[in-house]
Amino acid sequence: TLFKELCFARPFYIGKANNLKIRLKQHFDYRTNVLKEIDDANIDYSQVWVSYKLIEDVKQEGLNRIFEEIFSRTFKPGLTIKPN
Repeated sequence: TLFKELCFARPFYIGKANNLKIRLKQHFDYRTNVLKEIDDANIDYSQVWVSYKLIEDVKQEGLNRIFEEIFSRTFKPGLTIKPN
């Protein structure tokens, strides 16, 4: 379902989190650039859709990074920081 939804709406940020609650708090407390970028683009918060997909079988950090990389390369989200 998430994959189908992403196919019809280009995400602006894709990330992984080992602890989603902590990661979301970092974003909402402006400890990342996500909300700053949204503010700078004058995007109304009511137009932002936050979604997550829990992948139960992926418990290894390396596999998490691989999934994040595949999704980022496929959808090319504008706010995801990509290493050079």
